[in-house]
Amino acid sequence: MLRNNVFAVLVSGALAGVALMGCSQRENPVSEGALSLPADQVMSDVQYDVRDLGVLRARLFADTAYVYEDSSKVRMRPVRLTLFDQEGKQAAHLTALQGTMDTRTQAMVAKGHVVLVTEDGNRRIETEELHYDPRADMIWSDLKTTYTEGETKVVGDGFTSDGRMDDVRVKNGKAQNLKIEM
Repeated sequence: MLRNNVFAVLVSGALAGVALMGCSQRENPVSEGALSLPADQVMSDVQYDVRDLGVLRARLFADTAYVYEDSSKVRMRPVRLTLFDQEGKQAAHLTALQGTMDTRTQAMVAKGHVVLVTEDGNRRIETEELHYDPRADMIWSDLKTTYTEGETKVVGDGFTSDGRMDDVRVKNGKAQNLKIEM
């Protein structure tokens, strides 16, 4: 089960993490096209661990990160995120083609083939854009969303949920039972 503060801990550590993100030692790891972008910093092979009181809360991976100091934005591509629960066990995985973090508001947006799956595989959200607001403890999308829980799939025009996915509400959802009885 996702915990309330996992996303908040991840995003709040983002600014500090950007300064500590590692780059590989390979020659010319950043493409010429990336170097021409108006980012203040461009990093490759990014991995950042978020810890709270020594316990691993999240592990963020991105092939490339673009840091914009004047706008407090950090853009990453692609994004792979592993979330951990209060005991340090893996709780969920998120993948997306790209992500943006705003270090002032601690908000995060994942875009492009976004998939969020709980570790037990019982709950899954698929959408093209997923927003997270730690101040409101909400995740949501205003785009087509597929939510799967157990053997039930709900497809709708977006969703809202608390940060733990305890109260998922799919907009204009149509449920489908995945279990086929014979």
